[in-house]
Formats: sequence, structure tokens, C-alpha cells
Amino acid sequence: MRKWLLLSLTSLTLFLVGCGSDTAKINAANEELQEKVEVLELSNEELKQKLQEANKEIEELTSKLSKFDDLEQEYQDLQATHKEKIKALENDVVNYRATRKNLTAEVDSLKATNSALTDEVASLKKQVASKSSSSGSSANSSGTSSTGSGSSSGSSASQSSGSVYYKNCTAARAAGAAPVHRGDPGYGKHLDRDGDGIGCE
Repeated sequence: MRKWLLLSLTSLTLFLVGCGSDTAKINAANEELQEKVEVLELSNEELKQKLQEANKEIEELTSKLSKFDDLEQEYQDLQATHKEKIKALENDVVNYRATRKNLTAEVDSLKATNSALTDEVASLKKQVASKSSSSGSSANSSGTSSTGSGSSSGSSASQSSGSVYYKNCTAARAAGAAPVHRGDPGYGKHLDRDGDGIGCE
């Protein structure tokens, strides 16, 4: 009986010792788990903070992307406007070149006309000078051959008071004096109907 009690006490002691050992292990495991939980909670807070920062960065990038889209659209609009302006300028250049070509041709034509008119004026001046000299000699010869009022209506020219007088343009032409310029012998207003200084044009 004593042996049995002793054996029972020994078994109970061993059981209690074993239970105590398991409790210590459990407590140690719980502490370890608690530490891991704290570490995980800390990591979770850090991850939350990083997530907030990432979301904020995403919002900023989204805003920048939206601005970039606006800038790209503005650039495309400006490029289209620029192309339209370039096309308009090219059309203006084409029109300017055509106008310049036409004006150059017109200037060349005017120069040719001016040159022809200059030559014609020079020729007319020579003719006037030649006719003036011939009319002067004709007037002198007429003055020597006629006296007083002996001229007839068919006479081409007559002298009165020392000056040449042409009754009409037919007489002036017959004398070779037409056209008669103002200041030339025989010039009269009755020969110059338009009053431009040139009679019997």
C-alpha cells in the first residue's frame, strides 16, 4: 500500500512536472506569437502608410497625365492652325508671284511704248523743225512776190503787215506749214480749234 501511494505520488509529480513544462512552452509560444503579432501590426501600419503615399502619388500622376493630354490636344490644335497659316502664306506667295509676273510684263510693255513714243516725239520734233524752216522760206518768197491786196481766195498764203497769214488749214497744208505751232509764222486761233497750241493737226 505504501508502495502504491509512493508510486502514485511519483506519477502525479511527474505529471505535474510535465504539465508545468508544457505550460512554460505554451507561455513561451504565446509570447513569441505576441511579438510576431506586434511586428505584423507594425508592418501593417507601415504598409498602410506606403499605400496612402502610393495612392497620393497615383493621384498626382493622374493629374499630370490629364494635364499632358490637355497639352497634347493644345499642341495638335496649334499644329493644325500652323498648317493652315502655312497653306495661306503659300497661296499668298503664289498669288504674289503671279501678280509680280503680270506687273513685270506690264512694265516691259510700258517701257516699249515709252521708247516708241520717245522716238515718235523726236521724229515729230525733226518734222516740226523742218516744216518751220520751210514755212519761213515760203513766207519770205511769198512776201517778195505779192504786194498789198493782190492775193486771191485760192492763194495759199498772204503777207499782211509783215506777218504770214493762212486763211485756213488747206492753205497752211498747201504751203507745207501744217501743223502750225503757237509762235510759228502764220499761227492763228482760227487754225487751232481745240486751243492746245497746235493748229491744223
